[in-house]
Amino acid sequence: MTAQLYGLAPPQRRLWHEYGRALLDLNTEMTVEVEGADEDRLRDAVQWVTGRHEVFRTSLTFLPGVSLPLQCVAAESSVRADVTCVEVGVHRLTIAAPAVLVDATSARLLFAEIVAAYDGGDCAQPLLQFLDVAEWLEEMAASTDADSGRAFWERNGWAPPPVASDSGAATQYAELHRSVPGARPLVESRAAGYDVPADLLVLAVWQLVVGAHLGRDGVTVGRVFDGRHLPELRDVLGRLDQLLPLPGVPRQGVPTGAVVAAVAAAVAEAAEWQDCYPGDAAAGVAAAGELDWSGRFGYGGLWSPVERPARGATFRLTAIRSHDGPCGLLLTGEWSADDLSLRLRYATSAADEQQAQRLLERLATALVGWPGDTNASVGNVPMIGPGELAAIRAVLAGRPAAVAPFQPVHRRFEAETRRNPRAVALRSRHGDVTFGALNRQANALAGKLLEAGTGPETVVALAVGRSAELILGLLAVLKAGAAFLPLDPAAPARRIQEQLTSAGVTLALAESGHERRLPAAVAVQPLQVDWYGCSPDAPDPHVPLQPRNLAYVLFTSGSTGTPNPVAVEHEQLAAYVTSVVDRLGLAGLTAATTAAPSSDLGYTAVFPPLCSGGTVAVLGAEALFDPAVFAVEVAALGVDVLKITPSHLQALLDGPDAARVLPRRLVVVGGERCPAELPARLALLAPHLRVVNHYGPTETTVGALTWADGDAASAGEIPIGLPLPHVVAGIIDDEVGIGRPAPWGGPGRLVLGGSGVARGYLGRPRLTATRFLPDPSSRLPGARVYDTGDRARLSVEGQVVFLGRTDDQVKVRGVRIEPGEVESALEQHPAVRRAVVMAAGDGAAASLVAHVVAVPGESLDPAELRDFLLDRLPEAMVPSVFNPVEQLPLLPSGKVDRQALPTLTGRCGTGESVPPETPMEQILAAMWEDVFGVAAVGIDDDFFRLGGHSLSATRIMSRIREVFGRTVDFPTFFARPTVRSLAAALVDGEEGPAVERTAELVLAVMTMDDDEVARWIEAPSSEGSPPWLSPRR
Repeated sequence: MTAQLYGLAPPQRRLWHEYGRALLDLNTEMTVEVEGADEDRLRDAVQWVTGRHEVFRTSLTFLPGVSLPLQCVAAESSVRADVTCVEVGVHRLTIAAPAVLVDATSARLLFAEIVAAYDGGDCAQPLLQFLDVAEWLEEMAASTDADSGRAFWERNGWAPPPVASDSGAATQYAELHRSVPGARPLVESRAAGYDVPADLLVLAVWQLVVGAHLGRDGVTVGRVFDGRHLPELRDVLGRLDQLLPLPGVPRQGVPTGAVVAAVAAAVAEAAEWQDCYPGDAAAGVAAAGELDWSGRFGYGGLWSPVERPARGATFRLTAIRSHDGPCGLLLTGEWSADDLSLRLRYATSAADEQQAQRLLERLATALVGWPGDTNASVGNVPMIGPGELAAIRAVLAGRPAAVAPFQPVHRRFEAETRRNPRAVALRSRHGDVTFGALNRQANALAGKLLEAGTGPETVVALAVGRSAELILGLLAVLKAGAAFLPLDPAAPARRIQEQLTSAGVTLALAESGHERRLPAAVAVQPLQVDWYGCSPDAPDPHVPLQPRNLAYVLFTSGSTGTPNPVAVEHEQLAAYVTSVVDRLGLAGLTAATTAAPSSDLGYTAVFPPLCSGGTVAVLGAEALFDPAVFAVEVAALGVDVLKITPSHLQALLDGPDAARVLPRRLVVVGGERCPAELPARLALLAPHLRVVNHYGPTETTVGALTWADGDAASAGEIPIGLPLPHVVAGIIDDEVGIGRPAPWGGPGRLVLGGSGVARGYLGRPRLTATRFLPDPSSRLPGARVYDTGDRARLSVEGQVVFLGRTDDQVKVRGVRIEPGEVESALEQHPAVRRAVVMAAGDGAAASLVAHVVAVPGESLDPAELRDFLLDRLPEAMVPSVFNPVEQLPLLPSGKVDRQALPTLTGRCGTGESVPPETPMEQILAAMWEDVFGVAAVGIDDDFFRLGGHSLSATRIMSRIREVFGRTVDFPTFFARPTVRSLAAALVDGEEGPAVERTAELVLAVMTMDDDEVARWIEAPSSEGSPPWLSPRR
């Protein structure tokens, strides 16, 4: 007789889709301690009870062509029951049954029936067998009566859906326990005050802990529902339990009472529709194999050990282990007399042991600290325990050396000069300058500045290019007691005027030719030096200075349309130099930088060498973007340390001999996110080279955190590291406020304190007050932290990892840009009604895209808009792409929906495009199209009007050298910025015919299919080319 086959019930089918065939190896297990029992009677009771229920004799069978198993009643039991004598008079009963058939509620019902059977009482025959229920549930789920329930779960199901793990290995789980002494009366009392069961209060607190762990609101957390809400199902043994999703709760701005009420309402609604949860919710990904459930969080509820007497014996149900749905983290709790034992089962892919311990500590802290007042703010619920808080502060606090008397950097330079006046302070292709010569020249120039009325709190501008004279100017201004403001000589005149006016500058040091960029209202002191002639023997000026006197002013992009003047004091600059020399081991080394004088990025390679007996290597401007010239200069100057942005370094590494552009000892990258592959690439090129990722906004003085390539890091990410000794960092819960740190591993807003925090924004107290905030953790009066606006987290290894911005600020090739400043400048154009500026691309390919709405009746010319901005902004802040739009997409709040705008790359537009004709023109156009990410480049399109810059030009020149074996230098490229003119230059001269022939061959290969390429590679060499090698027009 053929056994009747039944389909899986929806909870079973769902488990199958979620676990796959791994479900066959999972059991629901129950442990019972029995005192004073007769062992034979106990075994008989177990056998009799399990025999009453078909579910314990059910097995799964697989039919060809059927994706899901079917179930049928078999003769043999699927239950494994063991009775072990633990000690005299004490037995341990363990029962295990397949998890696909039996759930935790079944185990509790089974326990009650075994006790009753042992006691000899009457046990009524089960009203319903599970297979009957399974069939009924399947019919009900498919009926129209369940339409409302299905619609509910479509709105409230698990999101995002699970994805297949690419590890190929089954998920590994571990378990941790934590006892919370005395928690039971406290939690039960608090729950009564909120008019909910204790189980529900613990669920609400767990949802908040999970939200803090992930750093966001609305995190879905699953709760186990027993599927027996109908009276007919109350005593059914079988797989009815399932883990169902509940919507997340807010972590700020609402009272605790509202949070608990929201959780209670969500539980009630989910319970109402629990029978309608689709069993095939994960079917779409089940075929992918092992699924990654590390992002799912669950709650299995609270329970108390059950104790019942029977015929002189005492039965205690001490443990139940079930599998109600895979989770990255599953919390359960167990009451004892007055305590609460928390158990966290976690996937090792979702958390390690330390993270799991911290989660349990946070939950315990929040439960004990949960307020009795239902109107208390949920944001004030304590969550980080003393152990975790101490660990966070230990990692993020700097470790300053013994406090030394204040000594400004120029005084340290003077001390180095006295120590070794003949040591080389500056080195360039023009020769060496000793400490003694540099000091004498700086003293003489400082004397002239003092005669002109400079002193503490006055600002002197520097209109100087990349040269030894720049270093001289910096030292002279500091020696005169004033603060320096380095200008970008290439900046638009009106921007220079804005900066001079904002900083209150009346005097400037200027190299020959640069003085013409300065307004007439500013007095100019010429900066002309005969380094190798007879130096004046002027003594060191001794201008009295206080630690809080101004040292320099630098401008950063401003979101309101006006650049912000950052005021850095002597105390902060001196602290940075001391820390970075110690952390990076810079004493006595030769350092160089590619950074512009108007940026503090390069100060790592300027002040530390001068203050520690090292040498500043001054790279020529023509070397910065030509890998071949750069390599020659780095070698000639003996550069040990190079400070550079990652995108600039990657562009140089694309040259013909990448290893030669590297310094001898150390590369320090900063100014933008470091790609994960860069340190690995450098390790292959120069195994001896150290690589340091250096992070820090201008407002915290050059740099604040460092990570070195030998430090711990998770795969695929490069941290920004740990604070320098003079810095105290904090990652705060930006959903709550400045006074509350984010939990370890949770994302938050990065704030920086310590002795590197700048004075603020010069002359802008309101703006300063919004970003420079009182430090609630410091005992020092007036201590402040700078709110960086960056999101970060503390990694498992204890390193700070940069996650992105909390606002719209972007970095393009190391330049910090507030899109609002560019938008404000664009909206000054008479044809522009509204503009939104966004970043596109990464690294050397990073650029700005402007989405522009025209004034009605006006047309927009991208080339004209670019020229308009070049007259107002530095070139790095001018968008590469101008995208005309009729209107901007808006959010319900009325703000622009930036996510709805396309991330475009393209060209600025220079009129009608003429397509390339010759093979050389076609190849060059293809190179440009790849660099700019556009579909078509005309032969007369200007490279720089397309959005090109020095780094992208370096990429083009490297490709030309690689393909044609010809070197194009920067003067040639800048003089021939179109495909037509550059192609003509490449085929000119004696090598022209050979280059043209190479272009024809390259173009032919570019247009071949795979078969033709294979034939071409295998073809014997001959003077003529086969017909199929001819370029296709």
